[in-house]
Amino acid sequence: MSRPDNGNRPGAAVNVSQRSDRVRLWEPDPAVPAGALPVFGELHAAARRRAAAHLVLPLPFVIGGTALLFGRFGIAAPLFLVVFFGVLLLTTVAILTTLRKAVPFLRARFEPVVPAPDGLVVAGRRVGVRLPDGRWLHARMPAPLRVQLAGERRLWLLRLGDRAMVTLPGTGVLGTATITDHPLPDARPLPAESRVPAPPRHDPVLTAYRRHVGNLMWYSAAVYGVTAALAAWASADLPDERALAAAKGGAVFLAVFIGLFALIVVGRAIQFRSPVPADSWTELSVVVDRPISINRYGLVRIEGRALLPDGRTVGFRMRNVAVAFALATATTGQLWIAGAPRPGKSAIAGIPGHAVMGTARLV
Repeated sequence: MSRPDNGNRPGAAVNVSQRSDRVRLWEPDPAVPAGALPVFGELHAAARRRAAAHLVLPLPFVIGGTALLFGRFGIAAPLFLVVFFGVLLLTTVAILTTLRKAVPFLRARFEPVVPAPDGLVVAGRRVGVRLPDGRWLHARMPAPLRVQLAGERRLWLLRLGDRAMVTLPGTGVLGTATITDHPLPDARPLPAESRVPAPPRHDPVLTAYRRHVGNLMWYSAAVYGVTAALAAWASADLPDERALAAAKGGAVFLAVFIGLFALIVVGRAIQFRSPVPADSWTELSVVVDRPISINRYGLVRIEGRALLPDGRTVGFRMRNVAVAFALATATTGQLWIAGAPRPGKSAIAGIPGHAVMGTARLV
């Protein structure tokens, strides 16, 4: 794409509803296997290795807590160890299982799918897509992806027989799906949304994404609340012995710390229920100057330099963002900020009209 003219230079606030052609994405290359792509190749393998390595940490505590249930330390303290580290263990196992399910598909190539106007149906959280060969794809999608699909009306497909995985443009998130000869039962047509990205405050995809993240935060807050209650119970339940004084004090500290953290998560969940308080996107030209790193959750960290509207160059960094978002930033040199960027502050970053979001820190 040609460089913007001086009237719409990088770093200027842009009403993307009038300039939607400026929103660029990272998308799969259908000419190569999925495993040869950075999102689904080496980064996917790195996420699997890190998730497997993190299985080691919680195991001794779960085993030790189970053994302590038969000792003289009461019920609460062993139960706290089993629950707290058991949740970590189950989360890691779930992540590793999900990552491993995708391995056979890495040998397949992505197929672009653009359904006919009547080829998209929805039933609750399930979406049905009529494929070019007349068969139907059934996939479960969260609300933000359904809203994006309703507007963009295209997706990428990996198939192995009747099994499939799908991803939407710009998200890089693989979801499992099945291919059948029949449409989705009790489905209705998926209403078409506007294909033109809107300002952050009115972006239906971004709003749905924030609400989805907010709902997940409520679940996290509940887990933290239960953990804090168990820690408090453990402190009260431990025998009143000098040898266990440090353990009782540690349990009290954990109860207070985790309880406060649960309240912070609740506050964030409430905040995410509201739209982004910004009426425009600002496009920044960026250069990534460090390798992209991925954690065991499949999220990445990206750092580099950004050009501000006044011509200054500052550093930027984003943590725990989707791989496709990071790759779009790195390969297109384009970063969208909600509102006006302020050095030394954090800002909401995203891709207008797409179900990705992160926090960019300008330094």
